[in-house]
Amino acid sequence: MAPYKRRQLIVDKSLQSKFIVVSLILHALQTIIVVAAIFGPSIYALSLNIPLEQKEESAKALLLLHGTAWPGILLSMCLLSGFTIYFSHKIVGPIYRVKKTLAAFTNGDFTGRINLRTGDELHDLADHVNLLAEELGDTTRTLKENYSLQSEQIEVLEKEIESRLINDEIDMQLIAKIKTSMLHTKELLDRFNIPVDSSQ
Repeated sequence: MAPYKRRQLIVDKSLQSKFIVVSLILHALQTIIVVAAIFGPSIYALSLNIPLEQKEESAKALLLLHGTAWPGILLSMCLLSGFTIYFSHKIVGPIYRVKKTLAAFTNGDFTGRINLRTGDELHDLADHVNLLAEELGDTTRTLKENYSLQSEQIEVLEKEIESRLINDEIDMQLIAKIKTSMLHTKELLDRFNIPVDSSQ
């Protein structure tokens, strides 16, 4: 099966927005620290009570830094913003697929599988969810088959009792036990929204 290909860059607006905002805040803090480290010594030198010639040198250095540092800082902010959006897509996209598949599980649909692109994150999680889907699918199929089998057994026993082939109290207890077991099986199937033919 071909890997899943997303066509949208923004998959889950809320989650991606949080991821991007946190990343940009961290980058802004880093930028403030770098700017303080670059401009701080020159600004500090200007505030000191030193000869005018030294202040002039500090002012020239500050102007030179001002002309050369800001373009680099702005370029790095733009690059980081683009990278953050791209990387958020690599994480949020798989999370979106996992949420969508798990939502299908609550409706009793265990046929969906998570197919991630090469380069996406969370492949291990997707593999475990796919394994869970297989196991739950097998379990619910087995429960459905058991429910049908129990229904058929009860129907046969009831017909035999009606035709007076069996009229023992012990056999009635056996039917009650099967019905109780059947009820528990149906409750499990109902929990997964798996329909059963209750007319049996």
